Amino acid sequence: MLDLDAAIRHFERALNLVTINHHKRVRWLQDVGACYGERFRKTQDIADFSRAIERAEESLETEKDDLQARARGYSILGSSYGLKAEQTGAMQDLELCIQMSHRALDITPRDCPNRTRRLHILGACYGTKYGRLGIPKDLDICIDRYREALDNTPHDSSDRGLRLCSLGGAYLDRYQRFKSWEDLHDAIEGLEEAIQVTVTPSDHPDRARRIHNLGIACQERYLGIGKTRDFVVAIQYLKDALNLTPADDCDRPARFDTLGSIHHAHYKIRGETGDLFKARDYYQEALQITPRDHPDEKHRLGGLATCYHDLFLSAGSFADIDLAIDKYRKALELTPRDSPMGWFRLHNLGMAYRDRYRKNKNVEDLEASIQHYQAGLDHPTAFAADRLKSGQDLLIIYADTDSWTSGYEIAWKTLSLVPLITPHALRNSDKQALLMSIVGLSSIAASVALMANKSVFDTISLLELGRGIIIGSLHDMQTDVLDLRQVHSDLAEEFIELQEKLHGPSALTTFDERYKAGQQYEMLLEKIRDLPGFSEFLLFPAQDDIKAAAASGPIVVINISAYTCDALLIEQHQLRALPLPDLCLEDIKDRATTLTSLSIDTLEWLWNTITRPVLEALGLDQAAGDSWPHVWWIPTGPLTSFPLHAAGNYNDDIPDTVLDRVISSYSSSLKEIIHSRRRNKTRDVPIGLKQVVLVGMEETPGQSRLEFASQEVEQIAKLCHFSQFHVSRAKNEREDVLAQVNDCDIFHFAGHGMSNLSNPLKSSLLLSDGPLTVSRLLETDLRIQRPFLAYLSACGTGQVKQRRLEDEGIHLMSACQVAGFQHAIGSLWEVNDESCVHVAMSTYEWIIKDNLSNDSVSEGLHHGCRKLRNEWMSKNSLEAEKSREPGVKVGDKDPYSIQDVLSSINRPRDARDILYCGHSPLLWVPYVHYGV
Repeated sequence: MLDLDAAIRHFERALNLVTINHHKRVRWLQDVGACYGERFRKTQDIADFSRAIERAEESLETEKDDLQARARGYSILGSSYGLKAEQTGAMQDLELCIQMSHRALDITPRDCPNRTRRLHILGACYGTKYGRLGIPKDLDICIDRYREALDNTPHDSSDRGLRLCSLGGAYLDRYQRFKSWEDLHDAIEGLEEAIQVTVTPSDHPDRARRIHNLGIACQERYLGIGKTRDFVVAIQYLKDALNLTPADDCDRPARFDTLGSIHHAHYKIRGETGDLFKARDYYQEALQITPRDHPDEKHRLGGLATCYHDLFLSAGSFADIDLAIDKYRKALELTPRDSPMGWFRLHNLGMAYRDRYRKNKNVEDLEASIQHYQAGLDHPTAFAADRLKSGQDLLIIYADTDSWTSGYEIAWKTLSLVPLITPHALRNSDKQALLMSIVGLSSIAASVALMANKSVFDTISLLELGRGIIIGSLHDMQTDVLDLRQVHSDLAEEFIELQEKLHGPSALTTFDERYKAGQQYEMLLEKIRDLPGFSEFLLFPAQDDIKAAAASGPIVVINISAYTCDALLIEQHQLRALPLPDLCLEDIKDRATTLTSLSIDTLEWLWNTITRPVLEALGLDQAAGDSWPHVWWIPTGPLTSFPLHAAGNYNDDIPDTVLDRVISSYSSSLKEIIHSRRRNKTRDVPIGLKQVVLVGMEETPGQSRLEFASQEVEQIAKLCHFSQFHVSRAKNEREDVLAQVNDCDIFHFAGHGMSNLSNPLKSSLLLSDGPLTVSRLLETDLRIQRPFLAYLSACGTGQVKQRRLEDEGIHLMSACQVAGFQHAIGSLWEVNDESCVHVAMSTYEWIIKDNLSNDSVSEGLHHGCRKLRNEWMSKNSLEAEKSREPGVKVGDKDPYSIQDVLSSINRPRDARDILYCGHSPLLWVPYVHYGV
């Protein structure tokens, strides 16, 4: 500081001694202006800022011709305005900073050594603007300028560390907005290199800043993955950064603030109150040393408020929640209306008033909560994902207080944000992580719509808006553009090109490229929808289209929420809702935990609460005759794992069941059915020689042997040869299987399947060289070939184990449909190895007999399972008669006795085997059909 004061004195003295035309005067004006700017950064004395501006402007007035000198003058002006904007938060100063920085860069030659630094400064300006307003375009410019600066910085330059640190920070900002793991990876990689690339003295301010930023990035990785190692590493970096920051440094409050943030996050995840107290103490220290009216004062107040809020939730002290609300309100008062952080303050206040209302039942608190949540939902510059959180909480408040009409309005506004949080630029794995936060939201919205006496069409539209987002976006990308090509071939070709860039086999790999392609895609959609006749392009189907989807049989959507459970019945002539008063969400959740050891009791419960009332409402109240009706089931929420097709009363001599009344098929969404019908309308029976690809995995590395897998494919091969189909045996390797699938009508896999507990995109068919995953199948494009059937004779190919993604319907069967298969057969959970052979043979015999018609697949599977069910009933009847013979005890010589059931729970078993239930296993239950 003393050196800076001395430099200013010497420059001012020199300027006073020379004439206005002195050849060094312009340079000295700029040098002293830069010194005033640096002193202003340290002291925040507005007089220093004014002198910096005066001296830089005087230099520009003096020098009119020398572009290099003028560029330096504009650069100093920009830096000075930037420093003031940093101190005061004034947008006017920030805009002037950007304006002056642009002028400096525009007149700087490309080969000038200062160009790289000016690119970097301009990037920083736009980064600051993005932080204030949250406009993605500003962040795009920031990243582009930072990257250009880095690309032009030699590897041995002392500035390389700064460039890496800045670009890493910008990637971190973009990750926090879009949640692309690629951005977080690039941020951490760049920040780590920024520390390693140059030897920075331990007391250099840049070293502490770089370590601090790396700590924040590791914190984000901890929040995303939840690994304790990332928490430990982040804490260490943040503490190191604090220790390296001098007590009088203006960045020191931020170091305390970030430590408070990570301890608070750790408390949210682990629930250890010690972390909450540490967070409170760090936040208090940060606030205490933050100057009054500093732009970051509101952040410190908000952080401290969240700690008091959680202390209230933990201990129930009204003093804590009162303190939280007081500090939240002060933070909101200090936050500019146009700042994205305004949403954060509003949302937190909404939560605080809501939580206090739940304790004191004060209606004023409820009204305040609604007011702040509504303002958060309507916030003009908040991220879509943040606004959606406010809408989600507000919808639940309205539902809990029976305010159905208000809730319905909020439901539409909230669910309309879902497409905005999952842009096409995001990879499916990134979308999946974001969608976990809204599981069940669309089902609540649908219940609210029904309670508000809205139409079934409106209810279905709401439900579909928040379900099947990933599958739906992939279907959109595979839309046939034949109609568009006939009218506007250039737009059709552009659409196809962007399809390939975003989701094709050779899709763009970097997020930067995908982001730009995603923006182009959205603009192209708007352009297409402006054309006559294309206003509904890729939008939700009209009511007549929904009714038309039921041409081959009714579609039944079972909506499940904590408020109501209803069946939405879609028929050709009408849409209607059927309340299911005996069904409740908690019962479904309880029974879902024991599905792998399914009992007759559960099938009867499904019959009494869901399927019998539905079938009776549809007029399907009698056993089928020669002509079988067909029903498509679309369950929601945790009901997606239940076998609705197998529900029934099995205790009577003549059972009354779904299997005896209708043929059942499934779909993950109504959009999927409509999309499939459109694709299939031009093709029913494959033309020419049928191509069948068979894969039999009797031996799989690391898995138990499946002795019947080879027998299964052998018998299917004989049947196909007899029917003059062309049969090929794929190598049991991923690339060969995918290559052969590209030219087949039927793909049959007999082997081990794996349903991934945490990530459905990693569910897979197990081959000799590794897993063939859902994500890999989703990259396959079979739209031209439109193969007829994917028969996945493996366990769990229609199963979603990740409950927080049950609304997405991502599994191996749906992946095959997205890839282009017209039909898919699979299983809801584990299946018996030997029974797979019987079901497959019965199904194929029917399909071939009916010449591969679309109806033949569901019919073949239905009759095959029904045959197996009838054998099960006959066996149980005989066992029951034996049990009534004198001297015979239940369980004698019974391979499926209760003792076997209990012992089987903990013993190793084949992946295609199922647990036994009662006297004999329900081998016929898990098999399901997807398709139309």
